[in-house]
Amino acid sequence: MEKEVDNKLPFLDVLVIKQGNNFKTTVYRKPTHSDRYLHFTSHHPMAVKRGIVKGMVDRAHAICDPTMLQSELRHITHALTANGYPNQLVNSIIAKCARDNNNTNIKNSTTTNNTVLFLPYYNGVGERILKLAHSLNFKVRFTSSHSLRSIVRSDKIKVPFDGRPGVVYNIRCGCNASYIGETGNTLLDRYKRHMSNVGRYKEAVRRLKEPQTPARTSTKRRGRPQREQPQKIIADTIKASAVVEHSSQCSHDLQPSIICRESRLHLRRVKEALFIRNNRTINRDKGVEVSAAWDTLISKRKCCSLPG
Repeated sequence: MEKEVDNKLPFLDVLVIKQGNNFKTTVYRKPTHSDRYLHFTSHHPMAVKRGIVKGMVDRAHAICDPTMLQSELRHITHALTANGYPNQLVNSIIAKCARDNNNTNIKNSTTTNNTVLFLPYYNGVGERILKLAHSLNFKVRFTSSHSLRSIVRSDKIKVPFDGRPGVVYNIRCGCNASYIGETGNTLLDRYKRHMSNVGRYKEAVRRLKEPQTPARTSTKRRGRPQREQPQKIIADTIKASAVVEHSSQCSHDLQPSIICRESRLHLRRVKEALFIRNNRTINRDKGVEVSAAWDTLISKRKCCSLPG
């Protein structure tokens, strides 16, 4: 808890000073404050530099007691001059803020154009564009260009879109049949599991077609235990995956793709259900329950319909 020292108590950026039965306020700066601001020679739009001056002066008018305002304005002038700001610029903004604060007349609002143009800033060109925008009644906002840090530091590995977890996916067969599913893992991991089941099914079918060898009469058995019966593998893999069931009847290739990304499980299942309901699929169920109130909107917007 902050305690009063020498009749002074800081609160956020306000310093409250007790004088007898009265209180006065001024701008508070920590003892470690260095008065370092954006240097005037830096590559930034003039509007940004003027905004720094105006922001500091407006804060002084909003916080400072009238008897302490001039002291704060002198501090602002000294600090900004040390950061390369011309005295003429600082003094002109101080004078303008004083006029604005003394003016009590309410200005009638005028209809303005809300068009905003976002552009990268280039010294000299940006100021000309601002003047042109003012004359044509539209706004310009400058975006920052690539920093030295973003250019030099390239050690961050960017995960490709299809390598990110949490997706609703579509497995399309060459016969145009589609299976829609969701997974909290990556598409590649989920597709490998589907293909693993397909591979187990095909291997079981191959084993089933092999000629049967006579069973050993010896009760002793060496080596690996006898593998699972192919009939059971076929039944289990078909039961586990509609993709396997379709592959057992169709020899076309399968192609996986991401429909959308969603990290939250409930929303991912809702999206899966909406895509299943609005497309022809080989899915055995319709997914989670979704309110019928969405049907009209989705049907009208066709936002859950897949191409092809």
